[in-house]
Amino acid sequence: MESTNGNPAVGELVEIVSRYTHQLLYGCRSPDCTEVVCVSGNTNTNTTTTTRKPVRRHKPRTAIATAIGLAGQQKPQTHFCKHNASDGDKLVAEDESPRDPSSLIQLLCDTKSIQQLMTTPLDIKLLPDLEELRRRHALLRGLLQSAGQVSPLPSNAFVDNSALADGLGEASMLWLIQRLPPTRPAPWIMINRDVISKGLAYPQKNESMPSDDSYNRWTAILDILNHEPYLRLFQSTMTVVGRRTHLEEVLRRRDPKHELYPSAGRAPLAWLVASALGAVGGEDARYRLLVPFSIMVWLKRLFAQQWSSQPAFVSGGTIHGILELFRHLHHNICQGSLQNTPGCLVPDEIFEMSLLNAQVDTLSMARSYMDWDAENGNRHHVMEYPMLFSMKQLSLHFRAICHLIMKDAHSLTDAAVKLRERSGVHMEEDELSNQVRSSEQPYLLISVSRDRVLEDTWTQLWQRRKNELRRPLRVRLGEASELLEVGQDLGGVQIEFFNLVCREVSAVQTQMFITDTESGISYFRPGSLQPLYMFELFGLVVALALYNGIALPVRLPKVLYMLLSHPKDAGDSPLKTVDVRLQDLDDRWSHEVQSLQSIMHGDVGYLDYSFPFEANGLQMSVRYPDLLRKQDGKHRIQVSDMTLIDGGQPANKDCDPSRLDWPGWLVSDMGQAEDVTSGNKAQYVKQYKLHLHYGSVAPQVDAFIRGFYNSGLIPPKALKIFQPHQLKVHLEGSDHLDIDDLRAATRYDGYDAKSKYIQTFWRVVSAWPQKKQKRLLKFVTAAERIPITGASQLTFVIKRLPGSGNLETLPTSSTCFGTLTLPKYPSAEILGQKLSLALQYAGEGFGNS
Repeated sequence: MESTNGNPAVGELVEIVSRYTHQLLYGCRSPDCTEVVCVSGNTNTNTTTTTRKPVRRHKPRTAIATAIGLAGQQKPQTHFCKHNASDGDKLVAEDESPRDPSSLIQLLCDTKSIQQLMTTPLDIKLLPDLEELRRRHALLRGLLQSAGQVSPLPSNAFVDNSALADGLGEASMLWLIQRLPPTRPAPWIMINRDVISKGLAYPQKNESMPSDDSYNRWTAILDILNHEPYLRLFQSTMTVVGRRTHLEEVLRRRDPKHELYPSAGRAPLAWLVASALGAVGGEDARYRLLVPFSIMVWLKRLFAQQWSSQPAFVSGGTIHGILELFRHLHHNICQGSLQNTPGCLVPDEIFEMSLLNAQVDTLSMARSYMDWDAENGNRHHVMEYPMLFSMKQLSLHFRAICHLIMKDAHSLTDAAVKLRERSGVHMEEDELSNQVRSSEQPYLLISVSRDRVLEDTWTQLWQRRKNELRRPLRVRLGEASELLEVGQDLGGVQIEFFNLVCREVSAVQTQMFITDTESGISYFRPGSLQPLYMFELFGLVVALALYNGIALPVRLPKVLYMLLSHPKDAGDSPLKTVDVRLQDLDDRWSHEVQSLQSIMHGDVGYLDYSFPFEANGLQMSVRYPDLLRKQDGKHRIQVSDMTLIDGGQPANKDCDPSRLDWPGWLVSDMGQAEDVTSGNKAQYVKQYKLHLHYGSVAPQVDAFIRGFYNSGLIPPKALKIFQPHQLKVHLEGSDHLDIDDLRAATRYDGYDAKSKYIQTFWRVVSAWPQKKQKRLLKFVTAAERIPITGASQLTFVIKRLPGSGNLETLPTSSTCFGTLTLPKYPSAEILGQKLSLALQYAGEGFGNS
């Protein structure tokens, strides 16, 4: 069977050429054959004729050349021998006879491309029976009709998702999987990385191609993935998934309580199909993961064919079905049922599609996403599927979204100035009212003294208008007497400002956070006596840093980002939208997680149904009546077994829990706690999990999230492009400094990048340990963490000190401008010594300008 456009695909060409070559070299050995292109038929024909011409025996090269010529005809299968069966013999790969240099076709036969073509496995069949394909398409048409139709009333005719998933498996999925060649994972990884994810048809670099043709089947895999009949069948399958997914979304809006249709059978169809794919490989660990991975690569190929290069797409179509199945395959492989497959470690990179960024630029993608109406159930957006993008791409998209918001806020100030000018009223600067002056200020300008960092920050950010907070940030930083002067802030002062705020907030004496000594991760301090507005304002500071693209020198647990990634309605609890697993707590509470796992899988022993709570010198056992509801705006907590942390007993008057006046808490006596039993241990583990990440610090978490979102800086939709671990990486940056990345982005003033002295400078710095290199980066830019997009995002300038002949002069820096003023020293040894000495002397505000 030929492909639909009349030209054979690569796999079909291999079959046709192989069959003709076999006919010309070996024949069919049938006495009844009369096909002249078969050596047996040619011999039989000449034997029966009166002329009896001699039969010429082909050499392998000439046989391949003739076969290629026949395969290029309009109907390439015309001369197939009906008696031929080519499975028994293998083609001769080499020809010892001399090549005719005047024959173009023989020259072509010795090229690498033809040799690779002829080594494609012969067990790859691209000629499916037409009737079989028609039958499967007919089955899919019936499933498509069932997938989208639903009666407004309960009906026995409703086909549930389980039945649809079984139908898809029988009609197409299992049959398509059987078409895939049995092979190792390596060719699939290469094809995914270098071909399919980029929207290409063939590797663009020779080094990308596998070198061992006898073991690699990458050309055969590409033939399968690009075969039009298979793609059409796959497209019909994904249309069924998309149609039913759209119906699921409609039912979630119209029937949230499952009153019209029962809960049974309403698990997402895409999830059921993805789970079924994970079970195809059976107990074989390698193939158990290879099947869903190969389907994922095929989904990418179909997506590249069907996508219109528009970020927003219609709900219920093929693209919708592809991306929903892709989402669930990603979850199963990285987080779900296939996560712990032995010997299979799958990086997130395999799910990325650089095709998206190649066809849509960053700014257009961000603008399209912000213009897209998430409440419109008839359209979806590719940025709803963050696994398609690399971490760097997501960070760039998020920065573009923030820049668009910042640009709009900045344009409002320009409009205010022009409006006043057109009014004809001309006033001096000191005659303008505070409101007018504020509306015309193009920046969010805050002035902070180093000895009153938190006080000045809270004072100047408290009750700021949202349109002010959205403007580009500019910071004046120094001693109180210096703040009267207008300083320049091109990014370095902002970084130093956020560093100082985070350092003050994390300090032990501030009593807002507590840092785990093993992991180095900080979290809210249980029972903190700091007023809740302090946590609310810190949430605003975090939002401000995120909005302005500043990486914060903090380490917070993953679970906080999970709570932050699910914005809640006012007065509601984040617990309603966040499902936290034990492994999500392992980064901060590893010992507690191990203990809870032991309880789940072992004997309970003697254990009270209460949770340990240490705060303000007291050690207690606590329970929470209901974390989802507040009383008078406070969380309720019940206390028992109150002792001092040093082992003593508090005074009688302090033993009454109701006397504890802690911000955000309504404390009462618990009484005698019940025991944990095998019957309630699952519920105990669940509530203990809540106690660790939310219950013990509920007022502080709520205040932090409230401050973050009430700032109006980060639209919830923008934050959804990140998964929680990605949001953590984006906000906290990286500890790793790529010195080559920094060198490539460095600009020079008075020096040349290719000069011998600058080469010496980078050779000296490159020889330093990573810790010392980061000290240099902080000395010049004030950055303690490297943005996830790389050190190239920081301003780093090396400026020559004019007339620097004094060897006693040390390098200096200006964090305002990200500039290192570097004298020219006579040798590499002196250069290294002076740089090291400058870093040693550089403290807060010393050695910097």
